[in-house]
Amino acid sequence: VLLIATILKNAGHQVHIYNDVQQEVDPQRMEEEVILISSITPSVKRAYEIAQMFSERKVIMGGVHVSALPEEALEYADQVVVGECDHVISDLVDGRIKERVVYCRGITDLDELPFPDYTLLRKKPEIIPMQTSRGCNYKCNYCTLASMYGKYRARSPESIIAELLSFSEKQGRVNKIDFRIDADFTFIRKRALNIFRQMEASGIRPGAIAANSRLHVYRDRELLKEMSGKNITL
Repeated sequence: VLLIATILKNAGHQVHIYNDVQQEVDPQRMEEEVILISSITPSVKRAYEIAQMFSERKVIMGGVHVSALPEEALEYADQVVVGECDHVISDLVDGRIKERVVYCRGITDLDELPFPDYTLLRKKPEIIPMQTSRGCNYKCNYCTLASMYGKYRARSPESIIAELLSFSEKQGRVNKIDFRIDADFTFIRKRALNIFRQMEASGIRPGAIAANSRLHVYRDRELLKEMSGKNITL
């Protein structure tokens, strides 16, 4: 959500982020002309309820659930985005794309995306959620990630370090980092080691890091040693 808001802000739009958990969604107090809603399956019922609250405005929905069931979502939204909307969201908001179901291609070069603008949030986050990759090359039968987002694509270590340094410069010390947006942070072993070592060299020493990894990482003594000094939870 924050990345999409940042892209729209960079394109010249006035953007506000609302948190339904904190009961901030109130049509009577919100003047925005376009409402963007993202949802996963456990929260989609509430997402549809919110969409109905704004039935007189333009509602665009995206996220994993509606990407899987776009026709269902069309009952509640003016337009539905299937897949990664980074390249099309500005055109959607401006009305240059007319299709009701918009199928998006995956982003090939993740380094071209902007860093999330944390000034759009009401307060500095205690934990920084960072996405360093998208997709997955494994096809586990219990997981929809590969079928939904395609093959694995990764940001460069330099881009990740630059984002962390940018956050530190604008928001203060990096306390905790959550890499669990990635399906498998250690999928490319050399890249993971490089990120950890560049963090140390750049003076980025968070109190804790959380990341997803496949079980075989327990055999990698070098990688485990690198992670153990950074209080990393897998």
